[in-house]
Amino acid sequence: TTLNQIMGSLSHPVSPVGGGYGIGFVFEAMYGSDARFDPTIGMGENALTGMYQWAPTQAHIDAHLPWLFKHGIDVQVGQMYGLLGAEGTPALARPFYSFNYASDYIVPFETVGIVATMHLTDHMDWIMGIDAGNSVTFGSSGNNSRPKGYFGFAWNNLLDGKLSMHAIGRFGPQGNNGLTRYSADGWASAGIGKPANHLMQYNAEFLATYHINKKVSGTEDIIYLHDD
Repeated sequence: TTLNQIMGSLSHPVSPVGGGYGIGFVFEAMYGSDARFDPTIGMGENALTGMYQWAPTQAHIDAHLPWLFKHGIDVQVGQMYGLLGAEGTPALARPFYSFNYASDYIVPFETVGIVATMHLTDHMDWIMGIDAGNSVTFGSSGNNSRPKGYFGFAWNNLLDGKLSMHAIGRFGPQGNNGLTRYSADGWASAGIGKPANHLMQYNAEFLATYHINKKVSGTEDIIYLHDD
């Protein structure tokens, strides 16, 4: 018998603090065998070893800002789940026990940075973000010194609330700019030196969900990946 995951969280929804502003937070961590595959480098990844490990999965401050647009801007700062993919890391965030291929190998698990959602209209959002990379933090815990980020749009509650969709791209170098190191057995590390700072990786996704009724919905998820 294997304990795959226990999720624990402490959160507070974004709540008004006056003047149209709001603030909230989310802190979440995972314990179990799944945590071995979901570390964020620089955030306690070596705190436990062996089959059962611990991994923080979310640690962000959320704010609502009454700026620029009628419905304002929502901002998240800290560690958060990646914006791409139809499935999430917690077991309850996916319809089946296993991951699909794209969620497991293509889209980012967690990122550390800032994401802004600008509410252009009642049903359309503009999304932008900048972060350290996929499952890494900054400085020596990052793959390289170049920024990465998101750009896209989301449409919510169309067709009387039945249809929601988004088109989001993610861009930036993801390679390791450290020196290549070789073990006595001939294995090489992932470091490729300075070229890693400009070899780009591109992700793009179109995701649409249609609610047929209160109990049944259909989802279409199209994901593109190109890695220099």
